[in-house]
Amino acid sequence: MVLKVWLDFYQNPTKPIYLKLLLVINLPGSLAGFLWYKYHLSVTPWYYWPFVPDSPLSSSLFTLVLFLLLINRAHPLIQLVAYTAVVKYGLWAIFVLSGQWLTGGDINGIEAALWLSHLGMAVEGMIFWRQLVYRQVYGVITWVWMYFNDFMDYYVGLHPYLPNYDQWLMVMIFTLMLSTLLGFAAKARGQKVTRLQGY
Repeated sequence: MVLKVWLDFYQNPTKPIYLKLLLVINLPGSLAGFLWYKYHLSVTPWYYWPFVPDSPLSSSLFTLVLFLLLINRAHPLIQLVAYTAVVKYGLWAIFVLSGQWLTGGDINGIEAALWLSHLGMAVEGMIFWRQLVYRQVYGVITWVWMYFNDFMDYYVGLHPYLPNYDQWLMVMIFTLMLSTLLGFAAKARGQKVTRLQGY
């Protein structure tokens, strides 16, 4: 039964029942994410706030897309940015937490829950992305957005706090590699639909 539901979700993620269920899961998760960043935001100038809470902002955008899909108002560009964002920051958190544990850091319940929730972010982004049809230019815009966000994180210094600051260089390299791979994927998947009418 569970396998049957999973396969149906994998093939038809935009069914209203799945969209509603994911809304119920992602909305409180996004709100909790902002609470996690409250100290970081409190010591950051307000004009930098859109570049600080990467994971909750990406999950919030994904939640908005779920709602727009439910009312048939979703736009492929917003969808693409949302899907790549939850994949990127889901994998980012998994990398950071796994790196901490593998170098001797303690595994606690909160971090384990964060690891699992970010795995969920990455998986849901991949599932929705695989069905999206969009113009190639949207892939390029998404790629530029990812690199700009990396610039703000690692040049301006707005990246999320790291459990071990010795990870900084490795995390920056991983993030840039992730943006590059996702950017290539976004552009490549858009090549087949460059002559789409409308969107």
